[in-house]
Amino acid sequence: MKQVAQIVSVIFHPLLLPTYTFLYVMYINPYIVGGWASPQMKIAIIQVFINSFIFPVLVMLLLKGLGFVDNLQLKTREERFVPFIATMIFYVWTYFVFSRSGLPEIFSDIILAATFAIVLAFLTTILYHKISLHGMGMGLLFAFIINTVAMSQLNLLPFVFLIILLSGIVGTARLLLQAHQPRELYAGFAVGLLCMNIALLL
Repeated sequence: MKQVAQIVSVIFHPLLLPTYTFLYVMYINPYIVGGWASPQMKIAIIQVFINSFIFPVLVMLLLKGLGFVDNLQLKTREERFVPFIATMIFYVWTYFVFSRSGLPEIFSDIILAATFAIVLAFLTTILYHKISLHGMGMGLLFAFIINTVAMSQLNLLPFVFLIILLSGIVGTARLLLQAHQPRELYAGFAVGLLCMNIALLL
């Protein structure tokens, strides 16, 4: 079971959630940036994947190589400080890239929500205790899907049921791996919900 839990944790790594959210937006409105085959859509996906996932992962690999972190799980509070700061920088940069790209505002809102969440997670880690980044990522995606239900002409209820199921699966996986206490998962999910709703209201 732990191997399955590890696979789930990798597939739904919090750094991948912005890319998944972009893909979700493009699924419910494939013409938002000119259609699936448009160069602009491909560039948007590549940009968010590189800026929000590849660059932060490269920083973590560098830190591991230098001995600043034991592994990429970042299980302790101390190991999270520098990766958090680096990730915040990349996400702020990504937000400015998309806010000035001419793309619909929804894309920069997604990155803004993720940036808010990382900042809150960083502050929580410093002042109190670590929270679940996986829970936070699922909370962001859950809040986003709920907010799009009323705005879309498509029937998005299957996505609502799917994200509820996936949130439970990811949370269970993190508990099986003993990566978090239940309260850390709940706190992360709540932070994700809050940050996405704030970003969409701004």
